[in-house]
Amino acid sequence: QFIFEKPDLKLSDTELQKYTGIYRAVNGSAVELKAENNQLVLYYTPVNSFVLKAASETLFYSTAEFLNIEFDVKVKTLQLNRYGSNSRFNKN
Repeated sequence: QFIFEKPDLKLSDTELQKYTGIYRAVNGSAVELKAENNQLVLYYTPVNSFVLKAASETLFYSTAEFLNIEFDVKVKTLQLNRYGSNSRFNKN
């Protein structure tokens, strides 16, 4: 198991703030990212959320399910990869 263990980097609040906001997909669906308690949290709905861990400054993941996010801060997008689906979201 330890061979496949991902890093869990601790990013500063300033670094986390770069990723916060509402992101929309082409089909109109949206997700919101918030910095809470020194962690990044992904909200699908106000009650459906996932705490994200940082594997790097641009790669995040959840331990609750297969969920990976890769940010492109320059063009303000994120790639959300879940088991069986991939979606690109643009920051508002």
